[in-house]
Amino acid sequence: MAYKDNKAPLEEIAKLMPKDLQNNLFSFLEKTKTSPRWYATNSFNYKYKNGIVYRFRITGMGLSAYIGNGWQINLTLSKPCDLDETLSSLSEKDRSFYLKNIRKCKHCNPNHGKGKLFTILGNEYWGCAEPEVEIVNPSENDIKILCKFLEIRKENILKYAIKK
Repeated sequence: MAYKDNKAPLEEIAKLMPKDLQNNLFSFLEKTKTSPRWYATNSFNYKYKNGIVYRFRITGMGLSAYIGNGWQINLTLSKPCDLDETLSSLSEKDRSFYLKNIRKCKHCNPNHGKGKLFTILGNEYWGCAEPEVEIVNPSENDIKILCKFLEIRKENILKYAIKK
């Protein structure tokens, strides 16, 4: 099937995944009341007030050894300068979830070495590019926490939005 500019709609690309993973993706979109837009091959993002809140990639047919047939979401919680304050305001469970799921460097660039060192709440963590959450094939429990994080991110974006 041919699509304008080779940008297949989300509903078509989602068919690459098993039904349960499709359901989780669409559950996330429904719960967050977001409509992501295509931005790269099989990848979508959601912006709020011109700030990226999350992005995700869908793979299927064995296209990604890392994801398999499924989806991977990356969600930024706040600007790095606000991260300690934001994390301190979370419950211990949500804070642990965030720290456990910091996006690790997969050596996407040979110059990265083992990634970038971040100091978060006084502890050092290795990540990739920026301290954001990355989850492959999130469960319903993961989605509940991601929904909370999405609202926190939107508030953080508003904090820096240019008033017109």
